[in-house]
Amino acid sequence: MAKQNIFDNETFFEGYKAIRNREGNANDLFEIPALFSLLPNLKGTSVLDLGCGFGEHCVEFVNKGVSKVVGIDISEKMLEVAKKEHSNPAITYMLLPIEDIGTHSFRKFFATEIYKNNDYNIVLVQQLLQHSSVAITQRYIGISSEMQERALQGHINLI
Repeated sequence: MAKQNIFDNETFFEGYKAIRNREGNANDLFEIPALFSLLPNLKGTSVLDLGCGFGEHCVEFVNKGVSKVVGIDISEKMLEVAKKEHSNPAITYMLLPIEDIGTHSFRKFFATEIYKNNDYNIVLVQQLLQHSSVAITQRYIGISSEMQERALQGHINLI
C-alpha cells in the first residue's frame, strides 16, 4: 500500500488548517465530543494516538489523567503544529507512516520506555520480553557497552 500524505502539500494544509480553525467546525461540534464520551476512565494509562494530526486529542488525553501519550502522524506540518501548540512532557510525537508500524516496532518502543521509566531496570525489561540474557535485551533496545560506560563514568567518582 502506498503511503499517502496530502497534508504536507502547502495549499491543502493551509485549507485544512483554516477549516479546523473555524468556530463551530464539525470536529469540535460532533467528532471530538462523541469520541471522548465513549472512552473509559483513562487515569494512569498510556495512549497511542495514530494519526494524531495537530495533537489536540493528545493534550485532552493528558487532561483526562493519561500518564503517557505517543502521537504518531505521517505529516511533518501537522507535527510541527502539534509540537508548537500542544506540547506536554507526557506527550511524545513521532513522524511515522502507519504503514511502517509493526508489532516489533511497538514492542521495542515500549520496552525502551519501560526501561527509562523504571530507573533503567534492564532485568525488569529482560523478564518482560522473556529474553534469555541481559546482554540480548541490551542489544534489543539499543544500549551499547560504550553508552553504559559513559553513564557509569558520569556517576562514579574514583578516589
